[in-house]
Amino acid sequence: MSTPTEPVPSWSALPPDARLQLLDTAFLRVRNGCLIMPVLGLPGSAWLGALGLWPQSITLWWVAALCLAGVAWYVWRLWQRDRPRLAHTGDAALLAIWLRRVPALAAVYGALLMSVAACAGPGAPFEMRMAFLSGAMMVLAANATHQSAVLAVYQGFFLSGFAVTLLSVPYVFPEHWLYLLPMYLLFAVFFRNARISHQFFVRNVELSERFRAAKSEAEQALSVKNQFLATASHDLRQPVHAVGLLAESVALRNRDAALAGTLQDLRQGVQSLQWMCNALLDLSRIEAGAVQARLQPVALAPLLHEVATLLGESARARGLALRLRLPPVGTRVQADPMLLRQCVVNLVHNALRYTQHGGVLL
Repeated sequence: MSTPTEPVPSWSALPPDARLQLLDTAFLRVRNGCLIMPVLGLPGSAWLGALGLWPQSITLWWVAALCLAGVAWYVWRLWQRDRPRLAHTGDAALLAIWLRRVPALAAVYGALLMSVAACAGPGAPFEMRMAFLSGAMMVLAANATHQSAVLAVYQGFFLSGFAVTLLSVPYVFPEHWLYLLPMYLLFAVFFRNARISHQFFVRNVELSERFRAAKSEAEQALSVKNQFLATASHDLRQPVHAVGLLAESVALRNRDAALAGTLQDLRQGVQSLQWMCNALLDLSRIEAGAVQARLQPVALAPLLHEVATLLGESARARGLALRLRLPPVGTRVQADPMLLRQCVVNLVHNALRYTQHGGVLL
């Protein structure tokens, strides 16, 4: 049984930042293609030169490719100038202008790319003409993935290149165009692949925006929680401390042996409450980034001995044995002394709290 898939949002439904990001990706691919195209023509030019063939149209193609590379670089600089403004203000009119400029540049790029075989002319060797045309078609196919971040950009590139190919095949291959033309019509599947790739880009950007929003909400909720915990634990400390002093005072003045066990339970309960308040405050401070770890060498033996002394009475009151096995003399770790001590205290306290009988080995 197939599960229903969530529909892919349309381009207009994307937030301005997402559309700007996709346009930036598509434009970068167009710019790189325009800049690389004259370089990619070098092997074919060398081939023509080795055969003693150099049509005037190839020279014109080279000049046009170099001019297009210069135009692409200039337009890219303009884009870099306008992009911060688009990111800051979300100017819809300016974005619409660029949504016309980039597809137009891509269309010129596609047309010039696919005209290389026609510039070689029908007089070039058949293998060379096929290599030029096949290489251009490979670039057309590759850009179905690279430029499809904005479908209109690849649409301009594809339609102009495909139109030039269809018109030039009878001229470049006068003896074989009846066989080649139906084959090249099948390459219209490139545009279908571009649509699928575009949906992937849009879905990826949408999920990124959802993640960013969810992360922001989670961070805000965490901040509110930390503020609440810090306030609550701080406000509770004073009354809990007062209850602890009162419990100690009552225990010291008690002369009734029958109440000794009850008072001891009361003292343990108050102590546990104090530990929980301290742990809540420490947790909120750590999560809020208010506590910065300052690493330094810390001797383990004194720290563990201090924790055992601190919690020894709590262990005896519970009828448990808190045993201490110290590491070798001079053993040190790299840690924050306060945070390490608090971690060990919390671990031992929890161990004593949830151990019913027997003891705890530290």
